[in-house]
Amino acid sequence: MEAIVKAKNLTKSFGGTVVLENLNFEIAEGESFGFLGPSKSGKTTLIEILASLTKPTSGEIWVGGVNMGQNPGKARRIVSLVPQTLALYQDFSAHENMKFFGSFVTMSPRKLKEVSLEALDLFDLTHEAHIPIEQLPYSYSKRLSIAVAMLSDPRIILLESPTEGLDDRSARIITDGLNLLSNRGKTIIIATSYTREIASVCRKVGIINRGSLLALDYLENILSCFGEQNQIELEAEGLENIPLDIIRKQLFCSIPIESIDKFGSTLLIKLESTTEVLSIILEALSDSGIPVKNIRLAEGSLENVFYKLAGRELRD
Repeated sequence: MEAIVKAKNLTKSFGGTVVLENLNFEIAEGESFGFLGPSKSGKTTLIEILASLTKPTSGEIWVGGVNMGQNPGKARRIVSLVPQTLALYQDFSAHENMKFFGSFVTMSPRKLKEVSLEALDLFDLTHEAHIPIEQLPYSYSKRLSIAVAMLSDPRIILLESPTEGLDDRSARIITDGLNLLSNRGKTIIIATSYTREIASVCRKVGIINRGSLLALDYLENILSCFGEQNQIELEAEGLENIPLDIIRKQLFCSIPIESIDKFGSTLLIKLESTTEVLSIILEALSDSGIPVKNIRLAEGSLENVFYKLAGRELRD
């Protein structure tokens, strides 16, 4: 598959501080790609370069076959950035925000309406689309920001920590929507310090720390190469409605589990012994009337991989 983004010896400095150093990578069109790194790792600056908000100090970057240094305007036309800070009119409804931001898009009114309604539906915004967003939860505005970014029908969508601070349901709506867009051929690029966003959306991941790419490969290859054993991902109906504390203290209280995390209806469990403990977990869920939909052994966690490569935690 042809690369839609290509960076060669990409470097960015602010004053005497090097923020990105000699990055080389390619992202294929239609790929879901994640840059994983802690705060001040350089990932935000990288997103800003891809969005044409800042220029590299040296090196080259191509977007859609266009050299951004030579023709940034042409490259910018196929890219849409979902800003981390909400840039919506709070006294407008979703429909009014979409109409306002759509007025800046070069597209026939019929096509624009079709794209707008599809985006609202994809991120479960339609039912409250007539209500001023200041009267709705923060998660609604977060999802609406992504819908607004879709108005230009971009080939590339850039996002920073898109599910940070959201409830499980809203986070799942966003990750499901991004996966569907990727399946339709959109290129999704996420920068985040949250491994669950990477695991839920991205097929390929670049691990970034202090401005350098430490590893870049398909997610399963990175986990296989640098990961640990004795972890499972388990998806079961109804888990999204059960608080993690209750799962720990009531369902799994007598089971030797090293750690457990929850994202929507999926549990990421690190076990002391995979085979023996796994059967006990499945029995506990069955006894509680919770049907398991999917289960797989995970060869490692991205948190552990990052620690091995960088010698520090993702969120210190």
